Amino acid sequence: MKLITIKTFTNSVDAHILKTILETEGIESFVFDENMSSMYPMTMNNMFGGVKLQIAETDLDLALEIIKDYDAAKLTDSNGDEIMCRRCGSTDIIYDYRSYKGFFAKLRVLVSLALFIPASSSKTVGKCKKCGAEFSCEE
Repeated sequence: MKLITIKTFTNSVDAHILKTILETEGIESFVFDENMSSMYPMTMNNMFGGVKLQIAETDLDLALEIIKDYDAAKLTDSNGDEIMCRRCGSTDIIYDYRSYKGFFAKLRVLVSLALFIPASSSKTVGKCKKCGAEFSCEE
């Protein structure tokens, strides 16, 4: 069985969510490079190309349909309301985006480079794919 990478992720949680969805539809899938990504979230994640979700090449067509439906699902908050960009109103957002905006976030990156340790982001936010605005998804 030849495996192909169907999607890559920045964290293993998102990869396992989609893996579970694919497996409920009868598609066997495998997650690769999740340990390196978990140990070194910022440094090694880029080096290894992120967390990879792989499937058998024969399941490609069905898996692409399932992923298309999964990606089209709208994000909602705890009240069930759709999460939208505060600036432009777009619903095409990235949830759980690691932001490096702000003085302390930049300082943290500089210190991590000087000490050769992985950088950590200052906060996790939503980011609009359309206008690039960052905002809290908890508001």
